[in-house]
Amino acid sequence: MESLARAAGDVDEIVAIKCRDLSLAYHFLEIAQACRDAGRDDEALDWAERGVHAFPTETDGRLREFLADLYHRRSRHDEAMALIWAEFVEHPALERYELLKSHADRIAAWPAWRRRALEATRASIVEEQRVARPTRHRWETPADGSALVRIYLWEGELEPAWQEAGALGCSDALRHELAVKREAEHPADALPIYQREVNSLLETKRNDGYEAAVKLLGRVRTLMIRLGGEPDFPAYLASVRAAHGRKRNFTKLLAKAR
Repeated sequence: MESLARAAGDVDEIVAIKCRDLSLAYHFLEIAQACRDAGRDDEALDWAERGVHAFPTETDGRLREFLADLYHRRSRHDEAMALIWAEFVEHPALERYELLKSHADRIAAWPAWRRRALEATRASIVEEQRVARPTRHRWETPADGSALVRIYLWEGELEPAWQEAGALGCSDALRHELAVKREAEHPADALPIYQREVNSLLETKRNDGYEAAVKLLGRVRTLMIRLGGEPDFPAYLASVRAAHGRKRNFTKLLAKAR
């Protein structure tokens, strides 16, 4: 029925069909989009507003974005930003941070919204860490500052990213990214990260992990040389061998890399 209505360009029929099921915020969005595509902007606005009111929290982010765009077009910027802010604070993350920036840029108000967003993100992480129970399973994501670190890295703000990683913690992948970006000017910061990563890679007991560990050992040696600790590398390497000497494939790779 909907396909026939679309083929006929009958917007009223499309709306009538979709009105039968308004159990999801996305269904309101579909109706609003159909109205907008037909040039019926007032009806599109009405349906989008009805959807947001029907699902005030944990709604479909696409509906909020759609309505915010309509508000901007009508110079109702405060209402638009309120919607996008609600979307951000429910799930503070880089993707929604970028979305917030795109809307704030439309009214040349990003500096104020940026400050507010960074403060809200950090407060959310601190609160999450305060109430979080210890993770019990490998697949559980610990409460840490990864979201904030990721935002700072996206902005190219390496120093704040490093500081927040130290204060709030972050994922191993982000810590490695920070080490790579800092090793040129701050080799002493990168060195212990690489050393911990070597151990983690060897604990995977997989050949690709062993290969990555051997390559990383080369970077560890380079950093030790830069820091004037080249004489310490043989002792460090010996400790790695002692801890993982039973991993034959690793020792073979290490011998080849000598």
